Amino acid sequence: MNDLRYALRQLGRNPLFAIVAIATLGLGIGMNTAIFSAAKTSLRPELPFENPDRLVRIYQVPEGGSPDISPRSPTFMLVRDNVDPDSGAASARTRKPPAAAARSP
Repeated sequence: MNDLRYALRQLGRNPLFAIVAIATLGLGIGMNTAIFSAAKTSLRPELPFENPDRLVRIYQVPEGGSPDISPRSPTFMLVRDNVDPDSGAASARTRKPPAAAARSP
């Protein structure tokens, strides 16, 4: 608490420095927010699905192997056969394993 009082006292002694420091911080935070908002919109567009917030990723990692959820895998077939027919199920193979599968136990 003493450090905060000391910092405020120092800023009060030199108000021009305080104004410049606060304005610089405000501009930096504002520009950072604007840049990341634009990057998120352009680099990561919305998914072409009706309810993208309901998508899930299911995979299995065999003992000492890489993740597998191909259209012929038993896990996918089990999910496909037990999912609500109106919601649908799809499978895709990726080159990169999920982060959880990349870690060794």
